[in-house]
Amino acid sequence: MSYIAALCAVVVPVSGSFGAVFAKFKSDKKRNIYILIVLAATAAASVFCAIGGKSSFTVLSVTSSLTIAFSVDELSIFFSVFSCSIWLLAGIYSFGYMSHDAKQKRFYVFYLMTLGVINGIVFSANLFTLYIFYEAMTLLSFPLVMHEQTGEAIAAGKKYLIYSFIGAALALIGIFYFYNYSAGTTFSVSGVLSAAAFENKNMLLAVYFITIIGFGCKAGLFPLHSWLTAAHPQAPSPASAVLSGVITKMGVFAIIRTTFYVVGVDFVRGEWVQTTLIILAMASILIGSVIAFRTFKLKKRLAYSSISQVSYVLLGIFLLNETAFAAALLQVIFHGIAKSVLFMCAGSIITQTGKTDVNDMRGIGKEMKTTMLCFAAASLSLIGIPPMGGFVSKGYLVMGALSFSSEIIGYIASALLMLSALFTAGYLLPVSVNGFFPGDDYEYRSLKKIDVGFIMKFSPVVLTLAGIAIAVYPHMLISLAQTLALRIF
Repeated sequence: MSYIAALCAVVVPVSGSFGAVFAKFKSDKKRNIYILIVLAATAAASVFCAIGGKSSFTVLSVTSSLTIAFSVDELSIFFSVFSCSIWLLAGIYSFGYMSHDAKQKRFYVFYLMTLGVINGIVFSANLFTLYIFYEAMTLLSFPLVMHEQTGEAIAAGKKYLIYSFIGAALALIGIFYFYNYSAGTTFSVSGVLSAAAFENKNMLLAVYFITIIGFGCKAGLFPLHSWLTAAHPQAPSPASAVLSGVITKMGVFAIIRTTFYVVGVDFVRGEWVQTTLIILAMASILIGSVIAFRTFKLKKRLAYSSISQVSYVLLGIFLLNETAFAAALLQVIFHGIAKSVLFMCAGSIITQTGKTDVNDMRGIGKEMKTTMLCFAAASLSLIGIPPMGGFVSKGYLVMGALSFSSEIIGYIASALLMLSALFTAGYLLPVSVNGFFPGDDYEYRSLKKIDVGFIMKFSPVVLTLAGIAIAVYPHMLISLAQTLALRIF
């Protein structure tokens, strides 16, 4: 039955988007209820996949070796449940955030469609299917980036599109090459390449490297990373939340499938390509952290932070050991939760005050207590302060780095993670500290209680409490991450 649930996870939001176009809702409230039902049904379908177990099925055979096919395994279920959960809560938040927007229908049409193709990515059984949905994700999420249709938003949308197409073109080179030497059409932990592919080792390594750089674009991997800092600040905050929390993880997912399920980890381990990718991931961590520290526009600061934090995940993957890979999966969850909360809180602050610069936010914690408490908790998680979730994932990542075959790289990576944590504290903590403790010279009599309503508080609060609960009782999630790592290694 899991294949039916997987198909529903793709079809329900896509078909639901057409309902949002053609149905004549008498009020925004009824339209929002419809959107909520579609999002909840999609999330339920992803959960049912976990109950149904592994399965695979072909939807369409283009040729004997090119098929559009779906497969349900532990990795796809992990990413689907995570993605649908964030998408559902960001959607609920959007009901308040978008309430005064004149173009709500367009937003929700593309919002639902994008979720459908994301599930198409994670349930893809081969690279051909994954690539089709991956390209569709770019085209369908592009309107979310430029939704406001200001000059800056249109420019950001164009940049997002150009970078995404460059990345996709690089990935397509690898897909053509891999299919030419494919021994099977379905992802396999041992890889799917025939013996002939490994005869020209240098060519295969070069093609693999190009492919990872291409998919790494969506994950914010240097050098194709700068679209994030253009797209995130211009998109509506619900879109920013899923762009950072979920869509960047689709680049991560594609890299995992290519590395472990197409080429095979044994071929990559110890080669120049592994060392180069580790260096690029570390460069992304450092670049994102340093520039975020020097950036004062709140959403742009969070965008640079995403480059750094998602690169923690990439570093865990490229280290190619069980501990680091488990840490990468943990970071997917904890970063997705924390960054979604931060972008929602940023949207609430901007909506209520019009303030976008962190230097103008003194006393904001007194005015918007619930919102800023969520912001503070998410900040502590990103920094990696115990007992918050980021401490768990980053602790495991340090252990994975220290167990790397090259002790020098392991020590450098560990030191860089510590340095990045200090920068993260430097660019996030002052927002909360100045917000709650503006100083004796602050004019307290001018303070007003201006926090957002229930609908915009609900999702950040739920995600914050969920993040704290998982961090305090992490054993189930750690066990799941370790099990997935064991399946691969």
